[in-house]
Amino acid sequence: MTKLFISLTAILSFSFLTAQEQTKTAKELNTKIDQYLTEVTTKYNMPGIAVAVIKNGKIIHRNNYGKANIEFDVPVSDKSIFRIYSLTKTIIVTGVFQLIEQNKLALEDPISKYLPDLPATWNSVQVKHLVSHSSGLPDIVNYEQLPENEAKAKVFVDAIQFEKGEKYEYNQTNFWLLQKIIETISKQNIETFIIENQFGSQADNKDVFFSTDSRDIFANRVTPYNNFSGGKMQIGLSNNGSYLNSCNGINITMDEFIKWDSKFNQNKLINEKTKNTMWTLFPFTKTDYKFTLGWD
Repeated sequence: MTKLFISLTAILSFSFLTAQEQTKTAKELNTKIDQYLTEVTTKYNMPGIAVAVIKNGKIIHRNNYGKANIEFDVPVSDKSIFRIYSLTKTIIVTGVFQLIEQNKLALEDPISKYLPDLPATWNSVQVKHLVSHSSGLPDIVNYEQLPENEAKAKVFVDAIQFEKGEKYEYNQTNFWLLQKIIETISKQNIETFIIENQFGSQADNKDVFFSTDSRDIFANRVTPYNNFSGGKMQIGLSNNGSYLNSCNGINITMDEFIKWDSKFNQNKLINEKTKNTMWTLFPFTKTDYKFTLGWD
């Protein structure tokens, strides 16, 4: 019994020391990350950021830094909602592959199958060319300040830039069309489709929403700032129409984004086979640029 007691005491002591060491290591890691982020935000004059570091499905660092709004001295908090701009596309592409997984859409489908009023020169472009930015279509971003009907009329008469599949060229037209395709198939607007299928009930979720106009007012929305060429920081109130929601329209809290990331990694949004297809490198014919079917 004495030997057993000594052995158990040794094991418990070792476990306690191991836990202490792990706590010490975690604190040291968090301190290093905090120091690094302080250096980066200072160097690049970032007003405020929310950060999560995730390893093997576990959050090993989570903190907020700086200001969500400078002029009213509002700190970044867990409630802060950031517009994620073009990272929206990653979530939209996941929605595309949800439809592919349900056999409602295929990468080889010509986009004219879902959008019959396109210019004749656009009809043979396939879904795979949209998600890989290899369509060669003219870019609607040139007219983003115009209402959709006017932007559409202008981009429809612009010249094709290159033969589909040849190369990678980042292009908002691709995701404008993907939005139209998703809405046609689902019979829902893009906001409802994405939120219901990736974030949960639209009525209950106030931590993620679509808005391409940074002038819109929402509780806890972070003010966007730009460092302009003159070195003076100004509020950056970019404004795009709702028809570009799939390009840059998602606004989200960090914690809601962490939940999305967890669901994605656990294959609750799309399965592993579909994910591997999505992450297959696209075979551009005239460049060796590395890009998958929607993810860089």
